[in-house]
Amino acid sequence: MMKKVLLIGRRHHGEKNNVHLLADGLRGYLEGAEADWAHWEDLLVSVRRSGVKVEIIRDGQRTDLAEFNLLITMGWSHEKLYSDLAHTVALYAGANGNEVWNSEVSKARSMTKVSQIFKAHQAGIAVPETIFSLDTAKAINHNFLPLPLIAKDPTASRGRRNFFVTSAQELEALPGKDCPLILQEYIENDSSDIRIITAGGQPALAFRRVGSGGHLHNTSAGAAAELIEIDNLPAELASASRHIAKLFNRELTGIDFIIDKNSKRYIFLEVNGMPQLSSGAFLDEKLKALAADISSRKETK
Repeated sequence: MMKKVLLIGRRHHGEKNNVHLLADGLRGYLEGAEADWAHWEDLLVSVRRSGVKVEIIRDGQRTDLAEFNLLITMGWSHEKLYSDLAHTVALYAGANGNEVWNSEVSKARSMTKVSQIFKAHQAGIAVPETIFSLDTAKAINHNFLPLPLIAKDPTASRGRRNFFVTSAQELEALPGKDCPLILQEYIENDSSDIRIITAGGQPALAFRRVGSGGHLHNTSAGAAAELIEIDNLPAELASASRHIAKLFNRELTGIDFIIDKNSKRYIFLEVNGMPQLSSGAFLDEKLKALAADISSRKETK
């Protein structure tokens, strides 16, 4: 069987990283293999309950990256979204038993909501159905999500650039040309979500954030916060937070969940690199919980 190689690079490339030219050049020398190319902007990431997929969408055709034995990635290391998309591609390749060069991208830190949702789904954690492309128009044109849906900047925090989309007209008018937007299933909820802060990878503090109107539950967007006694945290939620902290190698983090009003399931939204420990709601409680975990640890050399 012919080995298939894919070179992935930027659409706006320099001469040394023109993957189209590189693939054309390789074809004259390869034996028992064929080369193709794609731009990062050609890729479409989809996360559905039935599974995950990364595809090339170009010239009216869709090609699954799982078809390629070797993926050679270029031009991703200097920008957060490109880096995170490359990490997502590596996660997908690894799940399909395919090789990625350079393999460092497989071990990269998850930097945006794109790879977080993808990686969590691969680990069996319930997440919103999601679609993403660096070209937001591509995501909109191939959108499989029903309305209403959520569109948001995958790099943003505190509810910034987060939109509740209720019509096709609103979807087409999204301001995603300068900064790509991730499209996600709207999870019907009771106008609240839950943040769990872990210390040492264990749940240390939890609180419910109740929105003041609209779809956002961030305290920075006006939501109220209600402390949840850690001993009263549902076992399922405590277990999920430990799983996620370990999955992302984040001993100290803030993990956000929403409760699906219909299924009553806890749905993972994101894991925060640094969860507002010196600001926001319950400042003293956050510091006490962190101090308690630090104090309980044995001295190491």
